[in-house]
Amino acid sequence: MAIRVLLYMANRWIMVALWWKWKSRAMMTGDEFEEWYEPLVERAQCGDASAVLNEINESTPDELEEQDLGRVRGLAICCLEWCEMDPLAKGLAEELCANSPIIAVSAGIECSDLGEFEYAEEILRTMCERWPDSVYPPLNLGVVLQKLGEHEQAIEYFNRALRIEEGCSHALLERARSYRELDELDEASRAYRQYLDAEPEDTWEWVSLGIVESEREEFGSALEAYDRARRIDPACISAHYNFGVTASRMGDTDLLEGAVAVLRDQAPDDCRYSLLAAYQIEDDSPEKAWDYAIEAIAAAEEVLDLELFEHSVEVALNIGLRNDMKERCAVYIDNAFTSGEVVPAVLDAERRLRGPRADEASQWTVRLEVEVTHPDAIAALTGGEAYDGPGLGYIRVYRVWATSSGEAEEVATDCERRTGYGRVVGVVEIEHHDGLFEEPVGVEWRSEMFGFELERGD
Repeated sequence: MAIRVLLYMANRWIMVALWWKWKSRAMMTGDEFEEWYEPLVERAQCGDASAVLNEINESTPDELEEQDLGRVRGLAICCLEWCEMDPLAKGLAEELCANSPIIAVSAGIECSDLGEFEYAEEILRTMCERWPDSVYPPLNLGVVLQKLGEHEQAIEYFNRALRIEEGCSHALLERARSYRELDELDEASRAYRQYLDAEPEDTWEWVSLGIVESEREEFGSALEAYDRARRIDPACISAHYNFGVTASRMGDTDLLEGAVAVLRDQAPDDCRYSLLAAYQIEDDSPEKAWDYAIEAIAAAEEVLDLELFEHSVEVALNIGLRNDMKERCAVYIDNAFTSGEVVPAVLDAERRLRGPRADEASQWTVRLEVEVTHPDAIAALTGGEAYDGPGLGYIRVYRVWATSSGEAEEVATDCERRTGYGRVVGVVEIEHHDGLFEEPVGVEWRSEMFGFELERGD
């Protein structure tokens, strides 16, 4: 009898071992899933959504983890939407929400990543109700609301996530970013510090805290944050650069000189070294500072960094206007219009040179939907790789002075046309601002959903 029992138990253990071996073999690995899935996403985004739907229906592997299956279902919802089969897309979303929470949340995240925010928001709101004890629905719904510009609502859901899981670092970080977007700098400062208490080795968010502290004009706290980032990662150019800029604003020439020396040693070809050198020498030689800033523009342009290119142009023109180098500014502005390299700082400087129009105009914010057409801009968005997909686009936000909404739209559209980056697809929003700022601003710019597909082909 004892022998039979032992043989039976041994047989059971062997069967269990074989089952686990089969299960581990049968489940598709992460790399295998990505190899199968990513080409489907690319094809769907390039106008082949109908064929991708058929392939999903016919050949989705059975051996998928729930999270990966959710991504596939999210892609299916997007494909149905892109094929103008809205009722089917909504039906699939409702079906997912009635079944596995993990699959549903993963599908919602995938819809968000693919730009279908309406479905992402709908799925994640439903899952907040169905799965109230999980941190994932409110956390990811907050991220979706961020992308939609609804930062106050996003903060509510990040706080909800934190009530479920106190100390959730992702929720702490995204909450801080939303406070910053709302320009609630005191709250942003506290929120970033809460996040950094949980993740003290995050170099980039120490830099983010430093920027917030600098905007609050708490320059000592800003320097401390940048210095913490530099100690964590001595090669972080952004930390050294912002440290130097803050030192310049404080008038601390020794600290500024130290930051310039570090960048000279670490990154002499980076545009931020030239910009810091410009700040360092501006009081003694504004002309030389201008030359350094122009070098920074060329350095940023060479590496196709649009953000640093625009920042460098802004610094150069501000140096020129601060030091009454109106002729140099005018020549640069004219050349920019001739070459098509018109960025918002150029338009701002042009208006400042002409003088304010506060007696006849007021301030308007215009949000334009733009499709990228310039080859260099496309190369910058795609990392220089060949691209034959649908139109890449972004939302451009202009702040302009105008006498009416119609004129504001014309000015913003003309400004965007003259950048040479792309084609204005439409106007998203025009907002009028009562009152006048002390120093009229020509244009302010920021991009949202950079690389978002506006068109998906036929």
